[in-house]
Amino acid sequence: MEKLTEVAEKETARRTQQVQDKFASSVCSIYGVLDSKTFPHLGSGTVVRWEAEFWLLTARHLVKAGRKAQDFFAVTSNCSQPVSMTRRFVLSGLEQDLALCALNAAEVQALNVQPIDGRDFFSKPQPVTGRALCTLGWPNSKNKLDRYSRKAGSQMIVAGPQRAATDLGLKLEDDALFLFQKYHPSGAIDENRARLNAPNLEGLSGGLTLDLGNPVDPRALLNEDSVQIHPVGICTKYDPHKRMIRSTRPAEFIRALIESNTILEC
Repeated sequence: MEKLTEVAEKETARRTQQVQDKFASSVCSIYGVLDSKTFPHLGSGTVVRWEAEFWLLTARHLVKAGRKAQDFFAVTSNCSQPVSMTRRFVLSGLEQDLALCALNAAEVQALNVQPIDGRDFFSKPQPVTGRALCTLGWPNSKNKLDRYSRKAGSQMIVAGPQRAATDLGLKLEDDALFLFQKYHPSGAIDENRARLNAPNLEGLSGGLTLDLGNPVDPRALLNEDSVQIHPVGICTKYDPHKRMIRSTRPAEFIRALIESNTILEC
């Protein structure tokens, strides 16, 4: 008979494959342009739809890390052309660590992405230790990609159990703002299921975190169609020593933008 941990690992792996099939096309790779020959990889970005608008959500620290950049651009594996983001990013506070810029319909089409519905972030499953999470992003890259290239390498996905803030010695209130995901190195793979090393995972910032539900829920194990997988956060911190991923729930940031009638340039 399989141990409960083995059942959880297998079921989580099955659900991460569903995530790749459904959500991989929502996440792009972001580069900076420092000069005519230097294009450092900064991290990942998640494309979101809000009514008739399109946004790219990423991590504030990613934008700040590229503050010397003359330009930012986004690519995907299947884009028809890179998309420049030389425009004003709207930044959250330091704690939330989020950034957003608007995209127009032509840019979304050029990236060949499938935006997720921003309203999905407003559903907040209760933090449960052991609940499965996974994060989609692009491995940290030192390749020769330039602003005219259409190649973006191979996407990655990192899966692991959720941890409540109090389990980590943090404040109970932190669960309302963040999600905390533990992971094992074997749970960090590229889209071909090959394992990734720690430096690659630095590219997760700005990636999409999804709730996979309880991997040992008997109802889900008996009926695969009952599994609910949906977006819950944007990755804002990766700790290779503690093997922990922290993602920010972007609902409050989005709500503040809507209520303030912030004009987004695209």
